[in-house]
Amino acid sequence: MLHHPFHARYLSEEFSQTRAVAGFLPRYTPVAVVVVGLLCIHALCIHSSAPLFAQTRLLDSLRAVLPQHTDSSRYRILLALCWESRAVDPQASINYGEEALHVAHKYDFNSDVSRTHRFVGVAYRNLGNYPKSTEHIFKALELDEKSGDEREIGHSLNTIGRIFISQQKAKEASKYLERAFQIAQKVKDERLLAYCLLNMMQVRHLQGNYSESLGYGLRALKMWEKIGAKSNIAATYLDLGLQFKELANYQTALEYYSKALALFEELHQESDISTTKNRIGVIYLALGQIAPARLNAEQAYNIAQSMQLRVQMKESLWILAETSSRLGNFKQSLEYYRVFKNMSDSLFNEESAKQSALYNAQYEYGQREQRIVSLEKDVRQQAFVRNALIVIAALLVIALLLFGTRFRLKQRSEAMLARRAEELAEANTKLRTAQLEIAEQNRRLREMDKEKTELLSLTAHDLQNPLSAIQGVAEALHSESHDDAVVPAALVHTMSGVILDTAKRMFEMIVKIISADALESGKFSFDSTTFQANFIVTSVVDRFEQVALQKDIRIKTEVPSAPILVFADQIATIEIIENLLSNAIKYSPKGKQVLVRLSESEVLRTNHIWTREEWEKVQNGTAEFAMEACVRIEIKDEGPGLTEEDKTHLFTKFAKLSAQPTNGEHSTGLGLAIVKHLTGAMNGRVWCESERGQGANFILELPQTAQKKG
Repeated sequence: MLHHPFHARYLSEEFSQTRAVAGFLPRYTPVAVVVVGLLCIHALCIHSSAPLFAQTRLLDSLRAVLPQHTDSSRYRILLALCWESRAVDPQASINYGEEALHVAHKYDFNSDVSRTHRFVGVAYRNLGNYPKSTEHIFKALELDEKSGDEREIGHSLNTIGRIFISQQKAKEASKYLERAFQIAQKVKDERLLAYCLLNMMQVRHLQGNYSESLGYGLRALKMWEKIGAKSNIAATYLDLGLQFKELANYQTALEYYSKALALFEELHQESDISTTKNRIGVIYLALGQIAPARLNAEQAYNIAQSMQLRVQMKESLWILAETSSRLGNFKQSLEYYRVFKNMSDSLFNEESAKQSALYNAQYEYGQREQRIVSLEKDVRQQAFVRNALIVIAALLVIALLLFGTRFRLKQRSEAMLARRAEELAEANTKLRTAQLEIAEQNRRLREMDKEKTELLSLTAHDLQNPLSAIQGVAEALHSESHDDAVVPAALVHTMSGVILDTAKRMFEMIVKIISADALESGKFSFDSTTFQANFIVTSVVDRFEQVALQKDIRIKTEVPSAPILVFADQIATIEIIENLLSNAIKYSPKGKQVLVRLSESEVLRTNHIWTREEWEKVQNGTAEFAMEACVRIEIKDEGPGLTEEDKTHLFTKFAKLSAQPTNGEHSTGLGLAIVKHLTGAMNGRVWCESERGQGANFILELPQTAQKKG
């Protein structure tokens, strides 16, 4: 194995990587001199005004030098190419890294192999292949802990935390990031510290703590500006924009996204350009500007498709589906949603989550085993010291003193063995707990698979009748077409109406299944704003007026003329009211009435943390309960009502109730489950008051202002 003389680290990681590449080349060769010179130019240009020029020249130079090396010296060049290509061309980065690992294995050396695994893991993460990314990064951590290099351990821990963030596992990510943060402070690595702050910002974002998330992000931005790393500054702009988006400050979010896009385009980081354009598209979508939202999503999708960036492709598809829906192109929207769902399943499938949990459990088990081995080593050392003391004491003291000393040493040894036994028992208990947790996860995965099978069976059954209806009408029209007589226009109109109604029914069924799946998997995007509830309620009632008249049902509204404001997601609120009003009409007999009432009320603050002093004041009559204003929407029908058994599973999926639609209408069994999910996500409440034979009154309450933790 060739000697690697360069181990000093410079202030920036790029310059450190440059020296690492140069260090493995044969010393005093013309090729080495050329490569070292080019790499130094790259390191000096990182903080200059021409980073793209330096980046391009460096990659071209490394590729030109690579064919001249066929022995172990090829490893360092491959490692540098792997690092420099990770964001520009992730697949090429993986190829360089895999070849570097092959060279390391061939020449049997371990220099920087852990770093190679980490770079390959980052490239896989950029491609959205989380199982392979997890495998390589945990391997890097294992090698770093064997070498004892705390700085490298910190970088591996930080990268693992980033993987769990990508899988939206805030708890697991926090565990690794806290260790990485402590190491960064200990070794005074500013770059690692900035990475940790940026990732902790994303953890707080997943936890919904956007104010604290902004604090971490601004600290990270300050450090990146001090270091002068443009790529990382752009990444921080991108994440800061996301926080302002969640706080509904769309203009500020758009400004940060624009700054990030300018830097990424300057650096030609196509993967990040795709991500940024997707986020800009989401902002325009929230502002109701469909054309720029769609344009940015299409540009992002083209970039992601050319580089096979599955995460960015999925985000683009969601925006394209939403814009198509708002433009009234429901067929195209449904196709985008279908591809979006398939890609989501491939990115965040059960196997990926199970593999990450398994690597995490194996790592924790290995940590416990190391502590047990260390404890056993300490016990052996203590035994050796004890015996040595016994021998020395036998030469220096009388037999009585020797006896007393041995007695005391025996007591200490027994106590130590007892403590060791307790620690071993505790370690075994934790291991069994981890095994039980994995078994529970497997059970839940089996239940989810069973539910998916039942869903497919139910969907196939429910689609059978409408498809048969369409087939029957089509066969009737086809048979008429063979007759010499012209098909009457009235017959064509009637049959086409049957086809249209049946297709609408199938479309409604598919949309509700997709909505329920998106809600349960946490992929439904909420954008709560303040708007007038009056307009939303009356517009939904207007749309259902014709449907009600077909059953001779009268819709009575009690909507105040004064504006009533509500803080919620406007699209989700419309969907809730539509589901409830549709059910009221569906289960009401002909000639009845449906009442829709809008009002304001007050409810007890459910998310307020009460102190003992506050409770005492309430009990003494010196203070009142903390109340908050809310909007109440009631939809009351005169149908058959609900039994007590119906009420126990009213809002569950595929619930089969005793009441049946009064005019042969179709029911998917998903509407009320979607209502429950949407209401809870917006900090609201929904329930039903009903007695058998007395109709049903569904009550929806939504907050009038943004709720804050007490």
